[in-house]
Amino acid sequence: PLIVRPPGGTAGRVESSPVQAFDVAATLLDAGAAAPLDGAPARSLVPLVTGSDASVRETAASMIRMRPDLTTWHAITDGRWRATFSADTGEAVELFDLTGDPDETTNRVGDPTADDELDHLRGQLASTLETA
Repeated sequence: PLIVRPPGGTAGRVESSPVQAFDVAATLLDAGAAAPLDGAPARSLVPLVTGSDASVRETAASMIRMRPDLTTWHAITDGRWRATFSADTGEAVELFDLTGDPDETTNRVGDPTADDELDHLRGQLASTLETA
């Protein structure tokens, strides 16, 4: 979740598009009329906040690592589904339907009716990691 209140406020709308934490830096640079960082995958959220552009992220990905000697996971969401994969093995360890199960109580990994969503997120994560 991210809350943005630009100077002068907003119309109070809720946007459900995924964002990345590093998008905040790109947004501040854009809002301050500074040049974006060369080669950075971040996107300014100014167009999203002002409603001047419908171009949004399809997914948001993150790396979860508690300590150097523990397992590392990659997580990805499209706003509707969230999946977590082992960075070492690529094995899916979590899949949640955020619309039907917002509290993430039912892990859908292994549920054949959710295989398409899991495969889609796996492919999106692979694409994200290739470009990082």
